[in-house]
Amino acid sequence: RIQTKRLLQGKIQRVDIVSMGSFLTYNMDQGRVHGSRWDTLNNNIQLRPYNWLTFEWTGIADVERDRWTSSNTDAVVRYRNLIMIIGHRYTIESSSLYSFDMNYWLNERWAVGMYWRNEFDRMRTEEFEFRLTRDLHDWLLDFGFNDRFDSELDELDYEFFIELTLKAY
Repeated sequence: RIQTKRLLQGKIQRVDIVSMGSFLTYNMDQGRVHGSRWDTLNNNIQLRPYNWLTFEWTGIADVERDRWTSSNTDAVVRYRNLIMIIGHRYTIESSSLYSFDMNYWLNERWAVGMYWRNEFDRMRTEEFEFRLTRDLHDWLLDFGFNDRFDSELDELDYEFFIELTLKAY
């Protein structure tokens, strides 16, 4: 971890500029031909060059096959009432997705947002969502419309939704 001190909400506070966590999973499965073994390497890296900008990366590697199996990269911008996330999701031999998520708080109680996900290899929109959020103090209430591609039917599914979410403290 690399830290600095910044002025946040009128106070000098410690802030992580770079944080990284790595861990290995050990599989204690006696039923396999090779028995117990190291299984998966997980990495998480966060870079915060500014209070309003964060870069996040998560990667998972298969130790036995000696290759990365998935990678998630996000750039998060928080500026005044706007939260915007631009991301890339990659899974080996499966998909390469780009996503864009945005919320704009109109006032203390209401926000408007949208989410868009595109499959890069097929150049096809996989999902689009528009939502209106109401802050209920301890809960968030979302009203929205979602348009998602169904690969089994090879067509789009449309839905209107209402979602109640407990806020995290």
